[in-house]
Amino acid sequence: MTLRFTRSLDEMRPVLMDPNASGPDPVYVAYKDLDNGWVNQTEVANGLYGQEYPKTFGHLHLDSKDETYFVNQGTALLVLQNETEVLVIKLLAGQKYTIPHQYAHCLVNIGNEKLITFDDHLDPQSDYEVIKNKHGLAYYIINENGQPKAVANPNYQNPPPVKWINV
Repeated sequence: MTLRFTRSLDEMRPVLMDPNASGPDPVYVAYKDLDNGWVNQTEVANGLYGQEYPKTFGHLHLDSKDETYFVNQGTALLVLQNETEVLVIKLLAGQKYTIPHQYAHCLVNIGNEKLITFDDHLDPQSDYEVIKNKHGLAYYIINENGQPKAVANPNYQNPPPVKWINV
């Protein structure tokens, strides 16, 4: 396993609901060259940034391949969006979900432990700028009374309503 990159809290500030929030640092770490049949491993910290759960930056793949995520440890919300819909998929350890290639997406750790996922995406070319320019995906996932809640990102005009899915 080889380190791909680490995302620090300062690197994540452009996509946080509260860019001045404090919390775990680094926010997440990505690895490649796994020896378990998967291509990448992502480890997302647990905790909060203000009210917001830790998440990955969010990106859109530039190729036309779907991507499958498998949760090895923890509880994840996989947030997917395109022009017409926003999906929030809850995944527990042992579950997987395939993301259609036309969806921007990020992982959110809503659990009390580090989230560890594997994925099968071989092409590392992704567009992060489209998410950065809007200060995140269309919805932030916050902790409200111990439960995840989607809060609209004000940088999107009329985002589609969230569809919550349990796998």
